[in-house]
Amino acid sequence: METNKYIEKLKKEYLKLSPPKTLVEQGWTELEKSLAPQEKFLSLFVFRRGVLFAVIVLFLSFGILFGSLVQAAQGAFPGEPLYPIKRLSEEVIFLTPDKEKVERRADEIIELTKKGGNKDILGKSIRGYKKTILETKKEILNSGKGKKELDESLNLQEKRFREVIKQQSSEEVREAIEIAREGRNGRDDIDGDRKEEDKKEDRETK
Repeated sequence: METNKYIEKLKKEYLKLSPPKTLVEQGWTELEKSLAPQEKFLSLFVFRRGVLFAVIVLFLSFGILFGSLVQAAQGAFPGEPLYPIKRLSEEVIFLTPDKEKVERRADEIIELTKKGGNKDILGKSIRGYKKTILETKKEILNSGKGKKELDESLNLQEKRFREVIKQQSSEEVREAIEIAREGRNGRDDIDGDRKEEDKKEDRETK
């Protein structure tokens, strides 16, 4: 019994002791020797980990930057640097419904007209509006859904275009009114008109 108490007391005193510095240094020397054969592996691991970290940082930075660009591009208009990103985001990122795309193209025409935008840019906006209506109608034809919603949307857009005409006369907006009416009434040769406009746009870009 007394022996056990003495051992416990000795153990407590032993645990209070700090190892001599020479023993610590000797221990590290032995550890370093054991790691020497693995030096190349460790160097490669550290290098790869550094590269991986850099790639992750770049990826996150690019993602944040691209996300900011996409967000800023939502307010862009035809002719502005960020407008192509806006159109790309509609197709790839947000998967914007066709009817909403038509509404966006109509909004762009109205805003450009109010701002007194360049006629060439406004003309391209009109062609984009017509093209989007045609694509939406083709989608409706394939799915058999959404015609009523599109007609209602085009009717509202036509009214908005007419309000703009009252404030600011514009041949381009008159053309937009006609396009909205044709789209709503199901005119078949709007496709032919669009192809002619596309050819004209191709000639302008050459």
